[in-house]
Amino acid sequence: MKWKERTEMIEASCYTNLDNFQKFNWPSVFASTPNKGDYVESVCGKRMLKVASIMHTTRKTHYTSVMNVQREPEPIIVVELHK
Repeated sequence: MKWKERTEMIEASCYTNLDNFQKFNWPSVFASTPNKGDYVESVCGKRMLKVASIMHTTRKTHYTSVMNVQREPEPIIVVELHK
């Protein structure tokens, strides 16, 4: 089996309802799916929050403007962060 030169990253949407943490940018990709209880570091590296829940879903399907063809849904995980 050949070694993959490029590792597939998992696209994510991280959010928190904590007022003091909403101003920080959170990762939009992960090397692997985080587990509940794992810590996620903000993009700037100044804050960390714990994974409270994970939802596996797909992005809404968009139409390409040139050919008006529907694309396949893209998988994404939605990560809720709390203290």
